[in-house]
Amino acid sequence: MAQKKKSNAGKQEQAKAPLTVEERTRRLKNLKSGDNFAYKHVGFGLVSYEGGGEKIWRKNGNLFTPTFDSEGMRWNGQTWEFDGGLGMKTLIVLSEDVPEGQLAE
Repeated sequence: MAQKKKSNAGKQEQAKAPLTVEERTRRLKNLKSGDNFAYKHVGFGLVSYEGGGEKIWRKNGNLFTPTFDSEGMRWNGQTWEFDGGLGMKTLIVLSEDVPEGQLAE
């Protein structure tokens, strides 16, 4: 007997509900290796994004990655942040919060 193929033609993709501020903050605070995240670089009126997805570890309340392995990043109440001085900061954001087409390869 031939099997029937299921058709998705009549189904619409359900949009995910946006994360609340509390959910986003909880996910960022509890990041672990393997979670999808990106670095957001800000300063001098410029913003750029770079893929994360690296090994993560914590020490003395700071978050460390291979990119930020000497001082680590500090929790600012909403996200992990590294203050590079002179107005330059790097923040961690969830991958789904990166505007489409803005993630550097």
